[in-house]
Amino acid sequence: MFGRVVFFIKHDSIAATYRLGEWLVVLVRYCLYKPYLKSISFVFSLFILVFISLCYYNFLSINTLERKLQTVIQTTVDVTKRFHGYYTNANKKFYNSGVYIENIDGAELGIIVNKDSCINKIDKGIQQLKNEIEQIIGKDLLWTVAVIEMGDTTGEVSHFYPLRGAYTALDGNYNPKNLIARAVLDENIDESYKIFNKNNIRLTEPYLEKGTGEYIKSILYPVYIDKKLQALIIVDFKNELIQSNISKFNEKHYTSLMAVSSKKLFSYNITFPHTLSNYNYYIGWCTKYTLLQALLLTLFILVIILIIKSIYNKIFKQYYFDNMTSFLRRDHYEQKIQKFSNMDVIICDIDHFKSINDTYGHDVGDIVIEQVAKKIRNCIRKKDIAIRWGGEEFVIIFSGLNGEAIKNKAEQIRKAVCHEPINQINVTLSCGCANQHDGEKIIDTLERADKALYLSKSSGRNQVTYHSEMKIE
Repeated sequence: MFGRVVFFIKHDSIAATYRLGEWLVVLVRYCLYKPYLKSISFVFSLFILVFISLCYYNFLSINTLERKLQTVIQTTVDVTKRFHGYYTNANKKFYNSGVYIENIDGAELGIIVNKDSCINKIDKGIQQLKNEIEQIIGKDLLWTVAVIEMGDTTGEVSHFYPLRGAYTALDGNYNPKNLIARAVLDENIDESYKIFNKNNIRLTEPYLEKGTGEYIKSILYPVYIDKKLQALIIVDFKNELIQSNISKFNEKHYTSLMAVSSKKLFSYNITFPHTLSNYNYYIGWCTKYTLLQALLLTLFILVIILIIKSIYNKIFKQYYFDNMTSFLRRDHYEQKIQKFSNMDVIICDIDHFKSINDTYGHDVGDIVIEQVAKKIRNCIRKKDIAIRWGGEEFVIIFSGLNGEAIKNKAEQIRKAVCHEPINQINVTLSCGCANQHDGEKIIDTLERADKALYLSKSSGRNQVTYHSEMKIE
């Protein structure tokens, strides 16, 4: 059964592919794509322009994102600096060696004392530090606030807020002195206070915390007492902090930025405060998402263009075009034709139109005008100018119909109108035509064409008169 289904699917796919191939052959052979080629080119060009603009916008936004991330880190460091003063002036309390737990705001503050001694009482300060940092980076992204003390001026003690089981399970290699020694070695922190402007604060690279399996970054703030490194204030936060801020930035600024693992063609190396010079962090943007944005934005722009074009055409047509015939209105176009030169003119008039109105009514008369205009439109080119000159009178202005060609065109229009009845009425048309002479104003050409029309009317109607063939008395 399964084999039959696969066979039919394959068979249908082959048939569909074959039909698609036939359609493409017909499309190319008969050039059916040409009427749409200009529109397709415009849409494609617009899409490319939008895509390039979005890429450039993303590129410019990287600097803004970099400043945003730097501000988050630096603000966290500034809050930690304030805790430094609290720590050095804290009251002391005697503790025997062991692990002590204090519940603060539903979390456990752990104090691990390696030997009996008086240690700094900093539980309230750590709580306040944690609360303020959570307001900066978010409660779900702050991992641990810790204070590791050497034991020269205070006892060998570690404060962890919150305390995690993995911290109490650390072996002897992770006593306070060893932890600080590793920080000094790995992060190039001075063991003794040297000069005022020496920056010993560090933001570590992402690392996997032993025991918890959490991928974190740490801010290490050294505390010097009597010019010696005595303690480290450590603020651990999840490595997700960077991506979380990137995601929030994308939502706010409609960008598609993302962290990338290495230097790429469209990426930028951003820097964080208090990091070593050999640490690189690259930001780029998601090409697939940018393409999708470009597609949606292109569609949106096209819809706006179509709406504006529709509104414009509606207003334009109402203002410049006659509603019944779709020809240009004389009152809005007569002034524009004054500057025309080397043009050819036909004036048409529906024969016995007053009689049609009187006999069949004005509604039928309107139908006759509308249908005559449609037949005239079918006989002329798009670039030719058709004007409703009066009630049943039309002016058509051509270029390039010199000599007998203008007469032949008028004859074509006349025959098209009388070829078949309109609303069961035999309708005929009288025409007069003329070519504009060198240096002649178009109004004078119209006047000569009007004289030719008058001759057509007076000679029995339903005929064409070419002004150049008129006998001038």
